[in-house]
Amino acid sequence: LTMDTFQRYLVVGGQQTVYVTDGTNTIADVTADVIDLDPVGLFPQGVVSPRGLKSIGNEMLYLAHDGLRSFLAAFDAKNTTTNNKSEQIKNQIATQIATLINTGGDLQLIHYKKRNWVMMKIGGTMYNYNYTSTYQLGEFQNFGTITQFTGALAAQSAFLVRRNGDLITGSLDGKISIFDNGATLDGSDIITTRYVSPWHTLQEGQSDLTMIMKDGRYLKPIFETYGEVKYNISVVGDYDRLSTDEVVVTALGAFVVGSSQIGNSVIGNSTITDPKVPLRWRGEQFQITIETSSESGNDIINSYTVYGNVFGRK
Repeated sequence: LTMDTFQRYLVVGGQQTVYVTDGTNTIADVTADVIDLDPVGLFPQGVVSPRGLKSIGNEMLYLAHDGLRSFLAAFDAKNTTTNNKSEQIKNQIATQIATLINTGGDLQLIHYKKRNWVMMKIGGTMYNYNYTSTYQLGEFQNFGTITQFTGALAAQSAFLVRRNGDLITGSLDGKISIFDNGATLDGSDIITTRYVSPWHTLQEGQSDLTMIMKDGRYLKPIFETYGEVKYNISVVGDYDRLSTDEVVVTALGAFVVGSSQIGNSVIGNSTITDPKVPLRWRGEQFQITIETSSESGNDIINSYTVYGNVFGRK
């Protein structure tokens, strides 16, 4: 189906299996020998597209039947398996891929190096894997995040990453476009952004994972924006009473993108003025959703602080 090089390896992707081989000794004269492939890696999750292999340095990514999978450059083939980068939404992606395989739909990976993105084009939806490391608990973490794009970008059918890193796209109606050129619109459309948090427990980092009841009261979000941006923030808990709430928060553009707050010290020349707003929920765990539609420039959800009670303890 497809093949690509990955450091000293040759990766061969079939519909049912991915083979990894490190080739032969190029110094020895083996022209008269019959040599078979001797895989150093053999993974049973196959590739679903001829454009489904991408190397991002020390990691090889491929579009499998159940989403975006990867393996590392230095591995022991007897002990190492692939891991699914899209684990949290793999059921959704797997359903779409299965439908598109049967109908001949568009499936491909695009590596946009300027922003450390690997975009999964799955029919009319673009799932973006951001492999930028994040700094947490005193060290860099390589977790990666998944974002779903719709609109004009997802409607493109051809993608070319130039040598200088620019991404050129082509649509079925013959239009050629450049992506990420500084504009804050998707063509002529305002970009709508929706962030959904994982399920929080207020017990993150604790060794005792016993689920107990919590009562959420307030949320203090920290945003960095160029201009005035309105955010709709909602929360859902897993308990019937007082389990959902919603609030509208406006960031006044008082921040410089790239600045943040550490303790009481502000890094940069901005001032943190975000208020603590009521946001009620009740349950053993909760999930926060933040939505906005704006053309006021780049905006960043820096962090948010949740206030509540755990069995009466604040």
